[in-house]
Amino acid sequence: SLNGAGRSREAQRATGTKRSDSEIARLVDRGYGVAIDLIDAALAQRPDAWSLAVLAASLAYDRLQFQQSLATAPDPESAESYRRAAFAAFADAASRYAEALARGETRDDPMVHLRWFGAALGTAELNFLRPEDLPKEGTLQDDQIDLIRRAIRSLDAEAVDRHLAAFAGAVQQAVARANPEIKPRLVRHALRVIGDHPAGATLRSMEELYRDLVKDEIKLRLAIDGDDRVGVGEPFGVLLSLRFTHSVDRETGGFAKYLQNGVYARVGNQFRVVNYRDDLQKSIEDAFGDRFDVEAIGFFDAFMPPFGVVEGGEEGWLEKPLAYLVLSRRDPAIDAIPPVTVEMQFTDQTGPVTLAIGSNAPMLALGAERSPRPCQDLEVSQLADVRGLVAGDGEAPTLEVRLRGEGVLPDVRDALRGLDGALAGFAIAEDGISVDPPIVLTTGDLSSARSMFGPPMPDATTAYPEPDERGMVRLPIEQTVRITYAPSGGGPPAAFLLPTLAEGVGGTLESRFYDELDIMPASGSEIPIATRPRAAVWVAVGSAVVVLLAGAIAAARRGRGARVEEVRSYAPSRLTPLGVVTSLRRLESERGGALGEGRARSLREEIARLERACFGPGGAAPPEAELRAVVDRWSGG
Repeated sequence: SLNGAGRSREAQRATGTKRSDSEIARLVDRGYGVAIDLIDAALAQRPDAWSLAVLAASLAYDRLQFQQSLATAPDPESAESYRRAAFAAFADAASRYAEALARGETRDDPMVHLRWFGAALGTAELNFLRPEDLPKEGTLQDDQIDLIRRAIRSLDAEAVDRHLAAFAGAVQQAVARANPEIKPRLVRHALRVIGDHPAGATLRSMEELYRDLVKDEIKLRLAIDGDDRVGVGEPFGVLLSLRFTHSVDRETGGFAKYLQNGVYARVGNQFRVVNYRDDLQKSIEDAFGDRFDVEAIGFFDAFMPPFGVVEGGEEGWLEKPLAYLVLSRRDPAIDAIPPVTVEMQFTDQTGPVTLAIGSNAPMLALGAERSPRPCQDLEVSQLADVRGLVAGDGEAPTLEVRLRGEGVLPDVRDALRGLDGALAGFAIAEDGISVDPPIVLTTGDLSSARSMFGPPMPDATTAYPEPDERGMVRLPIEQTVRITYAPSGGGPPAAFLLPTLAEGVGGTLESRFYDELDIMPASGSEIPIATRPRAAVWVAVGSAVVVLLAGAIAAARRGRGARVEEVRSYAPSRLTPLGVVTSLRRLESERGGALGEGRARSLREEIARLERACFGPGGAAPPEAELRAVVDRWSGG
């Protein structure tokens, strides 16, 4: 129980104890100490007992692993020394066991080889294997597998058959109880010991199933959008997709769940909520490490249907796009995109199994040379703000550019010409180009499908992206760029010259500008700037104040009968939803008290109705006649 229930807080509570995690840890470590003292005392009386030597090595090894999980183990160098000593004790016990078996002093007992094998995989008990403890290739643990095989093969021929059969049977039972992510590696390492012996037939069939799935039935694929000259620090697109055969599609029920969060799924022997899409995103981000910057990740609709492809010259394959990535390379010497590994769930004869599916690693051209990236259906929208020049208040003129297209968007200087010469006497300010991160748009978000019987079906009218002639599938990308201009010398400009699409850039361009609080479409190639002299501005303000004061005095004298005349000056200069609402709010703020309680309440209700209709969810500008009726109603027209 030191390696199982003894460490479990739930098991402790079931017996009525209320120990904390730290108290449980101290108790388990003390238990290991007591057990090792008992074994040492027994070995002192029976130094030649190989079975006691196996238990001593197992306890010492598991205690070291337990302490490492608590970060209380000795320093790495000392821990490696203890680990070597433990493995040497296993080898010595196996040798003494073989000698005792040859002399006829003991019966067949595969425990020594099974505990040694378990220690090589991370714990001397096969029932408690953990993914993080499994051996990596070329390590001391990995080397033990071959030593175990030699130890068994050193027995006489009949004993070899018996021990391999017992070893294979014990591993099969362990596989049936193991966590899904443990099974493939447990089977693979066991077959390194068993080899082609008939006792390993069941394990070999499982290994063949895993190999067929990973190599022959399903493939994770990375594809560069465009050619391999991606430059340095420049964004480029990569498609991550899954290719699989029709038979795998039928047997697994599809792969939509890997693009969803909150999926109620079976994990091991229980059901729980799994965030598959978050796991996929973490796998993507972990794969690129410190060699690439992940600018953006966009996931395809979970229920986008796969399309037919030819894989390795064979038909009958399907491809399901998973994600469109926007990456940038940090170093011109990086010559390949690292593979992405995704863990996927399948079923073998013992139950659920998790297999790690690795992608290809597309090659990149060395150097900083960059070719234009493909982008379809480019839409460019620019919004000029020169109100500061018109009012003469010193506010810097700006140009906000929104780019949208399918694929990696071009740099704003590559997309538009005329940015630098847009304003006479002005230049783009230092650090005056602010670029927002790209946003990859998706066709839907099915992130909360929680039914264990399957997620909801998509809308039949959903339009999914189609592969182009090269088989590339892209998602729409949006990006906003803000350009600020600063004076560079010369007189005030007469107009803002609107930039145009650069030569060779296919797409559409929409130009708009701010006119006071309204956004108006630009009808020509420039926006006139008629600045108002500051003196005239103050004269106008002074006149307005005089008029308002006079109006207030007159209102006090005339009473309610003259209210209609008072509100005429609040009519908007331009008949737009924003202009009407702004005028009504000004009327409420400045003259609401003089309107009377009933009429003031009606005004507030009118404002709220207009705001909901024009600016609320699904809102739209009402007809001009309706706006005119509102203005007439409150201006007395």
